[in-house]
Amino acid sequence: KTLGPKFGKSVQPIAARIKDLSAAEISSLQSNGKLSLSINGSEYEIDTNDVEILHEDIQGWLVETDGSVTVALDTELTDALVSEGLAREFVNRIQNLRKDSGFEVTDRVRIYHMSSPRLTAALAQMTEYIQQETLAVEVNAVSSGDIVNHAAKAEDINGEQTSLAVEKI
Repeated sequence: KTLGPKFGKSVQPIAARIKDLSAAEISSLQSNGKLSLSINGSEYEIDTNDVEILHEDIQGWLVETDGSVTVALDTELTDALVSEGLAREFVNRIQNLRKDSGFEVTDRVRIYHMSSPRLTAALAQMTEYIQQETLAVEVNAVSSGDIVNHAAKAEDINGEQTSLAVEKI
């Protein structure tokens, strides 16, 4: 709305040029509050009041802008991130089981679990992490008969079922 009164008959080429601004030019306009445009050999200065800058969300990203700062977060969950999340929840359940069993913080343990296929795969990928966080010397995927022998506790970890037990060494 401000372009017509400000630039008169030159408004059409200026408006066309504004539509073709590069990301760097838009960034410069946002940070400096103004931008000089060279059109057909003439210089025109626009400011942030002359334009409306729209930000469109990209699927799988969260984008927020505050003044001249823009932050974008990739929110897509990869298989590796899902596995890490499952392993972290598993570690939390093991730590609670250790505590409820009266184990000392420094006690070494063996972990036994009977889990859904997805959880079993995630735990296999993250075994080293689980061992470090829980002081486990072994993380064993076992069958139903073996888990019963270890007084297992049933848990739901992010929708995945498991029965787990901890044995002090």
